[in-house]
Amino acid sequence: NYYLKSDSLGDVKIRILDAGGGVARELDVEKSAGIHRVIWDLRLAPPPGVTGARGPHVLPGIYTVQLIAAGKQLSHALKVEADPLFPISDAERKARQSFLLAINKIQAASQNAAGAVRKLDGQMAVLSDQLKQATVSESLTRTFDSVQHSVREILGRIAGQRGMPGAE
Repeated sequence: NYYLKSDSLGDVKIRILDAGGGVARELDVEKSAGIHRVIWDLRLAPPPGVTGARGPHVLPGIYTVQLIAAGKQLSHALKVEADPLFPISDAERKARQSFLLAINKIQAASQNAAGAVRKLDGQMAVLSDQLKQATVSESLTRTFDSVQHSVREILGRIAGQRGMPGAE
């Protein structure tokens, strides 16, 4: 819970730091005057650009919660304990978190690649229309069509389809 005496003109953030001072999570929170409650799901930040994804749970330990508002910063220590319903060793917990963080990086990279391929497909659609209006060799048209087919095949694979998007 936190209290703001008046509306904040700037951003208000809750920053959670791990024992080493690294940012485990940063939350944008309400900046209007009054009492506010923030619930942290005990997770690290989700992979950037991956809609609906969640980061892995933090490891047990001492964390520092900072409230940053109006040029001021308040800090408080917080102890996260291991979930007794998930009885694994600390080594297994660390290995699990490392694995999930690696998966998050792959998800983010895949999302970025998919965005780039979608953008390329859009640009190729514009070029295709321009080629139809221009006088170009049949060889160039065939090469362009082949590349466009490959791009659309990649898009289909990204979407989980086996062939071309829309193909039966």
